[in-house]
Amino acid sequence: MVHRPRVAVITRTNNRPLLLERAMLSLLRQSFEEWVMVIVNNGGNAAEVDALREKYADRFRGRIIVSHLESPVSLGAACNLGLQACDSEFAALHDDDDSWHPDFLRECIGLIDEVGEVAGVITHSTIIYEEIQGDQLRELSRQPFNAHLKNMISYFSLLARNQFPPISFLFSRRVADEIGQFDELLSVLEDWDFNLRFMAKHDIYVVAKPLAFWHQRPAISSSSLGNTVVARLGAHHTLECQIRNRLLRRDLETNTVGTGTIMHVSRALAELDARLSQQEARLEQIDRSIGKIGLWRTLKRKLSGKKNQ
Repeated sequence: MVHRPRVAVITRTNNRPLLLERAMLSLLRQSFEEWVMVIVNNGGNAAEVDALREKYADRFRGRIIVSHLESPVSLGAACNLGLQACDSEFAALHDDDDSWHPDFLRECIGLIDEVGEVAGVITHSTIIYEEIQGDQLRELSRQPFNAHLKNMISYFSLLARNQFPPISFLFSRRVADEIGQFDELLSVLEDWDFNLRFMAKHDIYVVAKPLAFWHQRPAISSSSLGNTVVARLGAHHTLECQIRNRLLRRDLETNTVGTGTIMHVSRALAELDARLSQQEARLEQIDRSIGKIGLWRTLKRKLSGKKNQ
């Protein structure tokens, strides 16, 4: 490649050729073509990855870099190695089990070019539930994940919980260098930690279109074909608490109202809002039930009246 691509797409993989091939096709189908794909084979079978690279070599036209690691490293370390293996203006994490709409990159870069000085942009996401049958992927259902997001991400809301999956985020390489790359000590939630540090200094814009697909396989809870959000749910909860506690302790040690304090307030308000929403849904259900009972009683009276005539 003789010029600096606008986007580096980092794909972490480990012995999942069926999923990796879909990720490669997801990128090859993009309507925006100024990208390079960096596959970080995180301790998996090198021959399987090389076979896929060779299979699609004509379509990639040199826009692919493969880095084979002898043994697995943390998810954050794999991200950083991918970033260090290439140069670009922007970067995105496209894990091997996720996918994009063909216009994902075009829409994100289009917003950046239109607004100017945009450090990060996300699109709405769709969760796709699927299963693996032999060498086939079968979709079971899908649902919107964050269609409520408008225009720009709220830092306050991000402090409560992560607002978007990695597959939906395009970010500036300059900012990644400024804030430090991904935390290599985190086994999961390295993306949320990165997002928090990112938004401490820069805004993230929103393309209000569902162009990122977050694939999940809920029936697979332990094998290498599962999702971390399913297979490592316990680790997610533990590390989330550790991140919150670490930041709150820093506030207490410095006697300041900082990120840790606001994070706990934001989370408490989010949980309260969720409970209120649940109560509202129950009340609506009760109202509907009462309405049906009233309708049935009215109908019953009318029928009884007709019988008495």
